[in-house]
Formats: sequence, C-alpha cells, structure tokens
Amino acid sequence: MTDSAPRTAAGTFASEREPGKALERDELARMLSDVLKNLHGRLTAPRFKTKKADSEMLSMARVFVQAITALDGLIKNSELQEIEQRLSALEEPIKEREKPNRA
Repeated sequence: MTDSAPRTAAGTFASEREPGKALERDELARMLSDVLKNLHGRLTAPRFKTKKADSEMLSMARVFVQAITALDGLIKNSELQEIEQRLSALEEPIKEREKPNRA
C-alpha cells in the first residue's frame, strides 16, 4: 500500500475523487486508519475528558465502519468473481484436450 493519497493540513486522508469512481481497498484502509488514530489519540491522551460531541462522533464512526464493511464485502465479491472467470478461462483449454476424440 503506497501512501500517495492527499492529506489535509491535520494529516488525515483527503478523499479527492471523480464522481462515480468506486473506492478501492487501500483507500478504505487509509480512511479507517485515520478514524482509528483519532479514537486512539483521544483514548490515550494524558487526561481523557469527554466532550459534548463525543456521542455524535462515535455514532458517525460506527456508521463509517459499517459502510466500510459493506463496501469491502462488495469489493471482495467482485474480486472473487473476477478470479473465478480467470480460472475458468485457464481451465477451458484443459477440458477441451480431455474430451474424447470422436473419429
């Protein structure tokens, strides 16, 4: 995974994409990493203090993780389908050779 994605001034992942272009797994990993780093930073601060916006932030983080999980499942299914097609294409010549000659 390369770290060539644009970052904001705060160092978080900046999603700049063309409309209609699907997210890729490495982008999802970067986005989720930013959320985890944010949560980790809050939880491991020398003095943890709750903020008014914490419940909203946690709700958004839950939704974000659920959306990433759903999209990752779609990506995985798409990749599996592609692998199955490639495997079938590789197996086809073998099946043709194994067919008995009808002479």
